[in-house]
Amino acid sequence: DGVAQFRRAPCLGETLVDRMAAGPLPPRKAVDLAPRLAVTHRNLAMALVQAPDIAARIGSISIENARPQMDGGRYPVKRTLGERVDVYATCLRDGHEVLGGAVRYRAPGKRRWSELRCAATALGLADVLHLGYRDSGMPGSPDNRHPRALVTAPIEEVARDVVAVIRQVRPQVVITFDPIGGYYHPDHIAMHQATALAFHQAGRPDHFPALGAPWSPSKLYYWVPSRTLLRLAVRALRLLGRDPSRSGRNNDVDLASIATVDFPVHTRIRLSHRVLARKHAAGACHQSQLPPGSLPRRAVRVLSRYLGSTELFTLAHPRPWNGLSEIDLFDGVAAAKEPS
Repeated sequence: DGVAQFRRAPCLGETLVDRMAAGPLPPRKAVDLAPRLAVTHRNLAMALVQAPDIAARIGSISIENARPQMDGGRYPVKRTLGERVDVYATCLRDGHEVLGGAVRYRAPGKRRWSELRCAATALGLADVLHLGYRDSGMPGSPDNRHPRALVTAPIEEVARDVVAVIRQVRPQVVITFDPIGGYYHPDHIAMHQATALAFHQAGRPDHFPALGAPWSPSKLYYWVPSRTLLRLAVRALRLLGRDPSRSGRNNDVDLASIATVDFPVHTRIRLSHRVLARKHAAGACHQSQLPPGSLPRRAVRVLSRYLGSTELFTLAHPRPWNGLSEIDLFDGVAAAKEPS
């Protein structure tokens, strides 16, 4: 991950030339320039999240003809570290204000990002929107000291980014992590907090008016792992002579502790064989997350088939009534009406 350093240049409907230093990019690595250069009305709100006051002043922007472009925007950079790359784009906007340009890059070979894209494809997701933060590690990890690590960002800042996504996508139902982030992962906990805050802010016109028209989703859920499955995994690890409090690739996940934390379950979604196959395929994409010496893959599949074929959710908003038991996340949700 990284943000390339660039020389500020005018952009007044003419060709923009930013001479950018290579920054931390390793030599002879490909750089994916497309996501940040191909700014459209669809992701303009995200591009301007960091400067909503500017967004309010400048009106509409169109960035076209980004170059260099090869293979759908992937530009193979084969050069010595420190050499420069010229990036060109045609920038059009209303008015006469001078703008600067920034180029952000992500090496396509980044394993975790590739795994996420693989899983999204397996699940049939329409898109994956990246907010620009870097993965953090478990508590005490050196990754948490990176200036772009999600765990270092103020929750209010992350919530603003999520508000922009909610107003762009206009969902009826929002799902996030449970309050402990599944297994006490700092990034998951941060996203839980930011999403819960953004859920209520997105519908308020006095919050971030430059990020688009207000939109209030109907329901907010927390996905919760099956405690039954977790407790069985703890027993299985102990039978194999392994310590369940030191699981995971880096021995930093305490399954024994996680299995004791219960959350109310209001919604149970039974997965069909077809959907369960997609779930398994998506899980198989995350090879870097499978620790050496973990339970055999066949055993995991058997457990998942019999005990993991139901997804569990806690309804956070609206406040559930006692005894609520849903089988559909869209129970009670009226058909969405687009503004006229």
